[in-house]
Amino acid sequence: MRSATRAARPAAAAEMPIGPLGIIPDERLQLMPRSVIPRHEFCFWLHDQIARLLVEASHCGQIDDWNEAVSDALQGIPDAIHPDNVLIAIAEAGGIISIPMKIDILSAVLSDTLHFVYEALRALEKRKFNVAFSLLRKPFSENLIILARLAANDDDFISSFADGSLQQKQITNIDASKRVELFESAISKLPIQSPFSGALINDIIFNKNMPNGLQIRMQQATHLITSHHPSLLTPKLDINRIFSNQYGDENFSAYDSLPVIIFFILQIVLYMFSRYLAVSEKSTNEILVRASGIYTNIYEGRLDSLSRYMNVALKGFFKCEWCVEGNAKIRKAFSADFYLRDQIFCTECRRLSHTPLTYLLRSGKLNIIEKERKFPSEYERLFLRDADH
Repeated sequence: MRSATRAARPAAAAEMPIGPLGIIPDERLQLMPRSVIPRHEFCFWLHDQIARLLVEASHCGQIDDWNEAVSDALQGIPDAIHPDNVLIAIAEAGGIISIPMKIDILSAVLSDTLHFVYEALRALEKRKFNVAFSLLRKPFSENLIILARLAANDDDFISSFADGSLQQKQITNIDASKRVELFESAISKLPIQSPFSGALINDIIFNKNMPNGLQIRMQQATHLITSHHPSLLTPKLDINRIFSNQYGDENFSAYDSLPVIIFFILQIVLYMFSRYLAVSEKSTNEILVRASGIYTNIYEGRLDSLSRYMNVALKGFFKCEWCVEGNAKIRKAFSADFYLRDQIFCTECRRLSHTPLTYLLRSGKLNIIEKERKFPSEYERLFLRDADH
């Protein structure tokens, strides 16, 4: 972590792009262009947030409460239902009684997704592009469909999971318009919808004509010869992505898209766990503030609107610790220092000073989730309400 007494970047910080987040050792990043390192680190930060949520959910004891409650409810199941058909009956019933099954599927698919994404990101650090894009194909084009279906309508998904209709065709065998509708439905449930659209998610993953999308790269990295679409045709005297001249820095343009998809997954996870478990609203808000502040600053353009708002609303908290004439505020180049380490940059003395960001977030005094975007927790409704009475 960089010391608050040390400034590492030039003074024209407001016009500079965001610098490295400082969460990955430099020796791992030597083969990557410096311009993509902030986006790469952000992808890893998002991955780690999702992994932490998954681990905390599995250890909080609330899943055990769900399993015990369903086990007690099953004691009253009619003898006419054969034991082999109990899980099917639970899935067909949907609602609260099927929540343990939904959590199991969510956790398993999510864990599988994280394994693939982690290895893909590490492969990109080593410029193993074919390995990376091949690894991304399954979690983005298949696992994400399941996650989106759970978010959009978990009862509908669990029913198809149990009656076999889910398994009767490939998960990716969906018309483009239906995929867009699915992603839009999932997005409508998210705490923060503005970074996404169904068309954008679909184009990044499935559109074979999108320049910085992932579909062509994922297909060509997986198959030596491709012939099913004009944009995928393997040329004469060539084999897909095999020869050394196909390993240039242009492959890193995938980082135009990767943060979008992984941030989308993080928000799905926050929504689903908030529904199934008793999740702290303050913790959810803190993750989203930090994620949103970095996400909107890793791309070109001016300082994001959230940071500009906080520069005004929190002006009284932003003071330079080092000079009298300090001009300390959130700046794009140093926005990672603010959102990850609670520090702001002063253009007068070019030093970093501390802010009470973490206190403001954890005390509930800085909330970006609108009340209508907060969905009721089934766990709180069933377990905690009864405890209150």
